[in-house]
Amino acid sequence: MQSVLFVCTANICRSAYAEILLQWLVPSLDVRSAGVYALRGTPMDEPMKGEVERRGIPAPDKRGHQLRPSDVAEADLILVMDENHREFLLQEYPRSLKKVGLLGAIDTLVPIVGTGDVLRTSHVAAWARQPARAEDAIEDPYRKPREVVERVAATLTQKVEVLADLIAPLEHSDLVGPDGRAL
Repeated sequence: MQSVLFVCTANICRSAYAEILLQWLVPSLDVRSAGVYALRGTPMDEPMKGEVERRGIPAPDKRGHQLRPSDVAEADLILVMDENHREFLLQEYPRSLKKVGLLGAIDTLVPIVGTGDVLRTSHVAAWARQPARAEDAIEDPYRKPREVVERVAATLTQKVEVLADLIAPLEHSDLVGPDGRAL
């Protein structure tokens, strides 16, 4: 696994958060994010940026990036936030079928990888064929109340940590939650 692409709608909340977090957890990995209808050049949503910083992670000047064919072609794994994003990718880029999955369903990839192995493109291909479940969608926190932003950030953190452990098993003890305790 060399590269991961996170995709959401505007690329200023969910996918941007996931990109920053995974890049911090696995610095050797090529991590990118994009939006299917990106707010191009718009800075990361302040509440989500604040959630990154509350976890002790420096938040770079991340700006909305429109999904391009090269983003899809270069990624080994593409993780979307809901079924609409997945359908968009499969319609626009049918060859991406074996590498697109819902980030919210990342836990179902764990048994496919198995114990003692690391994530490979063959694992992703087997996993990507699984049907999406509505409960695996990650809500868009844009312009939502603080509790929603915090809940989405906590969900993204948990899911990205699972992914990081599949790619490069590490200890992430220096990551802290909104309450100041280690995650």
